[in-house]
Formats: sequence, structure tokens, C-alpha cells
Amino acid sequence: MAIRILLLLAVVCSTTLTAQSNRDPNLGTWTLNVSKSTYKPGPAPRSEIATFTQVGSSIKLTVDRIEADGKSVHIEWLGKFDGRFYPSQGDVTSDERSYRKMDNYTYELVNKKDGKVVRRGTSVYSRDGKTRTNTMSGTTVLGQQIQNIQVYDR
Repeated sequence: MAIRILLLLAVVCSTTLTAQSNRDPNLGTWTLNVSKSTYKPGPAPRSEIATFTQVGSSIKLTVDRIEADGKSVHIEWLGKFDGRFYPSQGDVTSDERSYRKMDNYTYELVNKKDGKVVRRGTSVYSRDGKTRTNTMSGTTVLGQQIQNIQVYDR
């Protein structure tokens, strides 16, 4: 009887660990920690909330941002983390985005505008799932070089 209980516990623990390791770390709501983030050349937004949700076999990203000048921005993207480009709406800096899973904690991000790559970077998730750090480089709509480090908290 004791062996059966131990086997059952081993199966339950194994199943739980597998489910947790397969869970997409993107899913959920992320709040930009403006004080820990850097925007070069800037300015940083006042606030930003990014939410990733599962929609069938796709992922939906919704971003609600208040820019430094107080303007509200609402961005939506629906796609897969397969390295292909999918259209995005509401972002003046890009009209297509690509996400590719590199490992369980790292994703590659690429943004295009009018068919041209304008930003690329990585999104790295902490092991505890509480922090996401995006490192992005590219150009602004005015052609200025950017180097942004965005830190998000759950």
C-alpha cells in the first residue's frame, strides 16, 4: 500500500512539474516598472500594461500605454510564437510583430513597419515568473537609434 501511495505521489508531482514547465511565461498581465526601465533617447511612457492571453492556438497581446505627453495608446496583436510575422494594430512604430520562443525563459521579438525591420530584441523571464525584461534596439519613426530596457512586473 505504501508503495502505491509513493507511486501516485510521484506521478502527481511529475505531472504538476511538467504542466508548470510547459506553461507559457508570457501569459497574464504585466505592468511596466517605469523606474527600473530605461528609454534611450526617451522619453519613457508614464505607464504601460501588457496582457497576453491564450486564444485558441494563438496568443493575443493587448498593450495599454500612457505616453510621456499623456496620449493613450492601445495596441493589439494576435499570432503565434513561431517566428512568423503577424499584423498588429494601434502602434505607430510597427504594423507587424514576430515572436519566437528561444527557450523556456527567453523570446526573440522583431517589429516591422511597412515591411522593414525597425526593432528587435529579447524578452527574458525570471525563473520565479514575476519579472519580464525586454531589451530592444532599433529606430524611432524619426530615424533615431533606440536602446530600450523595459522591466515589467506581475
